[in-house]
Amino acid sequence: MKSLYLSLLLFPACYAAPSQEAAPSLEWLTEEALQFEEGTDYQAVTELRFSSTPTDEHLRSLQQLPRLTSLQIWDEGCFQAPGYPIGLMNDDTLALIAELHQLESLAIAGWNVFYSNAGLQHIVQMPKLAKLKVSMAPNVTDESMRILAQMPTLTHLDITYTEITEAGLSYLLEAAKLENVAYGWTRTQEMHAQRFLKAHPQTTFLAGFEAP
Repeated sequence: MKSLYLSLLLFPACYAAPSQEAAPSLEWLTEEALQFEEGTDYQAVTELRFSSTPTDEHLRSLQQLPRLTSLQIWDEGCFQAPGYPIGLMNDDTLALIAELHQLESLAIAGWNVFYSNAGLQHIVQMPKLAKLKVSMAPNVTDESMRILAQMPTLTHLDITYTEITEAGLSYLLEAAKLENVAYGWTRTQEMHAQRFLKAHPQTTFLAGFEAP
């Protein structure tokens, strides 16, 4: 199975808008500037990584990749390429991502993301999602943890560089399968984490100050 790494930050691409009557095109993934291997079988692609948020049309096209199980979007607002369309990660974007029902790992991270708890409600509905990164997302709050705790499949959560406090961690006690929470550089520092563990000695998920 191929694991494909696309860095839009390093390799700008060109874009031709597909016909509205046709299925969303995957041509934007095949640009030589993105250094695809010749003859790549897109049906075998299992992982995609981006340094900016794809457009809505691009995200829709990913539904044609049946083996895609990992989608990693780190949008810090750094990528710039004249003429290349860049999406905006908001609640509507998360609704489109949630349609990729086969995803098991997802990063919707970076300073340049603008989704709210309403958008996270879509992510909660993803049936196979086990690993989620919301690192650096400015609108992720303690209330977000209450929402994410409803995910029955969630095992790994990265909340680094967010505003999460001990109150948010308390919500995560309700997460059925949670094994690891990376919590570094939040409002829950090491001494707070130790206090939380003493208050909830049955807790096993608070295992990483940094993401694994």
